Amino acid sequence: MMKEEEIDIGDIVIPIDYSKLNHKQKVAICDNLIDTLLMSVDRILPPHINRIQFLDEILMSSIESNNQLEQYEISQTLYDMRKRLDLDN
Repeated sequence: MMKEEEIDIGDIVIPIDYSKLNHKQKVAICDNLIDTLLMSVDRILPPHINRIQFLDEILMSSIESNNQLEQYEISQTLYDMRKRLDLDN
C-alpha cells in the first residue's frame, strides 16, 4: 500500500546479477531503466515540473529505502542510474 505522499510510477526490473555485469552491460541496463522511468514520469507529471529533478528525487528516496532494507544491489543500480544522468554531484 502506498503512502499518501508517494507517487507510483511503476515497477522496474533489475537483474539479480547486476553487480557481476561488465560496464557496458550496466550502462545499457541503466539507460533502459532511465528511459522506462522517464516515460512513466511523462505520463503523470504536469509539463511545468522538471522531470529530471523529479526522477532524481525518486532515485534518492529509493536508494535510501533500499539501503535501510539492506538491498544494496538495488541501491547500487539506482546510484549508477543517477551517475548516468550526472546527478551525483
